[in-house]
Parts: sequence; structure tokens; C-alpha cells
Amino acid sequence: MAKKPQTDVLDEALDVFKLLTFDDQAQFIKQLEEVHSTAKASKVAELQAALAALGVYGGGDRPRRQRQTSGGERSKAAVKYRDPKTGDEWSGRGRPAAWLQRHLDVGKKKEDFLVG
Repeated sequence: MAKKPQTDVLDEALDVFKLLTFDDQAQFIKQLEEVHSTAKASKVAELQAALAALGVYGGGDRPRRQRQTSGGERSKAAVKYRDPKTGDEWSGRGRPAAWLQRHLDVGKKKEDFLVG
């Protein structure tokens, strides 16, 4: 099966590139990047215009997703356990509070301190 003509051109360009010195290759890469950047900007503008004509996209910057709030901005967890004598509270998340752990160590149950 014969190669496409464009593939032949790319193969020839790569063969010539291999013959260049390291410094010439670096300079050539910079020039390629500039040409590609210009072509990319032109293609993006063309696609944005086509989308705008369809009423799908107005162009300009891409719409950004709204940033999710970080964990520090969440509301405080509701209290699930309370010591009736001291008023100490624990939400039931993470390690048991020290006051509750002392009660558990002497044989009391967590359920004894449930709120409401």
C-alpha cells in the first residue's frame, strides 16, 4: 500500500532535520513553534466564529467552571453527643472527644450521651 504524499513530505523533512546540528535543530524547533502557534490561533478563531454563527458559543475565553468551596468553608457538624453534667459536646465525627472517652473507659455507652 502506498504512503500518502503528505506522509512522504513529513518523512523527508524528518530526514533533513536529522542532518542538522544540535543548535540548528533547536533554532528550527523555535521557528516551528512560532508557525504552529500562529496556525493554532487562526484555527481557534475560525472555529469560534463558526460556533458563534450557530449560536452555540459566543467566542472569547472559554466559560469556566465555578470553583467548588473548600472543606474549611462548610458549616459546622451538628452535635450528636452531649455530657449533661458539663455541657461538653461532640459531633460524632473523628476520634471520640476526651470527655466521652473517659466515660466510655469506665463502662458507659455512647448512646447514653445522644442529643435529643
